[in-house]
Amino acid sequence: MKTIIKKAETFRRVLELKNIETDAPADLTECSAYSQMRRSPAGELMGDAECYIDVVQGTISALWTAEQTAEWGVGQCGFDIWLVCGDEQKPIYTEVCEVIESYTDMKG
Repeated sequence: MKTIIKKAETFRRVLELKNIETDAPADLTECSAYSQMRRSPAGELMGDAECYIDVVQGTISALWTAEQTAEWGVGQCGFDIWLVCGDEQKPIYTEVCEVIESYTDMKG
């Protein structure tokens, strides 16, 4: 199922990362993250997310503001969230989305 984003509404995705062996929150100390919404992989850049890391909870939040989503055209898009720790950076999440004008535009 595709995520629906309504234009002019804030869109947030929160990832909860866990240590596989202990099920404790992942240690994200000294890490950062970034994310970009694009029309297609390596396609038109629609906007950068503000990314926040909670080192206690082991979460990464990616946020696009209502002002950003208001500027987007309708249609399919997607984003990756990248984790950067020291010299290593890797994509940890990818999602396909559909931007709509209003919820009445949704196809069933």
